[in-house]
Amino acid sequence: MENNCLIKVENLFKEYLLGKTRIPALRNINLTIEKEDFLVIAGPSGSGKTTLLNIIGLIDNPTSGEVWFGTEEVSSVSSNSLFSYRRDRLGYIFQTFNLIPVMSVFENVEYPLVLKKIQKKSRQERVQQVLDKVGLGDRKDHKSRELSGGQRQRVSIARAMVKNPDIVLADEPTANLDSRTGMEIVELMQKLNQEEGVTFIFSSHDPGIINQGKKILFLQDGEIVDSKNRRVES
Repeated sequence: MENNCLIKVENLFKEYLLGKTRIPALRNINLTIEKEDFLVIAGPSGSGKTTLLNIIGLIDNPTSGEVWFGTEEVSSVSSNSLFSYRRDRLGYIFQTFNLIPVMSVFENVEYPLVLKKIQKKSRQERVQQVLDKVGLGDRKDHKSRELSGGQRQRVSIARAMVKNPDIVLADEPTANLDSRTGMEIVELMQKLNQEEGVTFIFSSHDPGIINQGKKILFLQDGEIVDSKNRRVES
């Protein structure tokens, strides 16, 4: 596999059972994600964006096909190995932020490092560093209810970035924000992509957001299509 390749998806299919009926969610997806990519998975609601993100992010398993993380085929590895990948090498940004309300901004961002058993002094230095980078160094003692939607999403980005992941995945990260704030969030992710060298993969149906991607993958009815919604032969 190419040295610059982080994730490769080959002949991927995903189906869900509804009673005795099989519902196709993804059909024959082939995709290569390289280091420092800034990839947007675009498409309407129900196109398979979230399903594909969840499989790339090792949250869900394909029905058939393979997912390679570097040189390891990971779609069938043990639960413990998947947990290690998610904990150590992947960061997640959620549409609804998923902050823990009883924790401060600092504690929310610190939590992934606590799970990794990082020494207290080292993790506190790293948390402060990443909070400063996202512009929230002066909000570290606030609770999430005291923040705007844009600030909450910045906390979510800091939490994803704090463990120095290879890849950050975001499912519709601007959907709950106004257009101006949403663009600021995308610009922040672009800055981190350029300065930190972290690969970003996120989904969107907003044309203004989609156009910010270095690479754009269009999905329609679970298949890769081009910008004119023509199916792409795999």
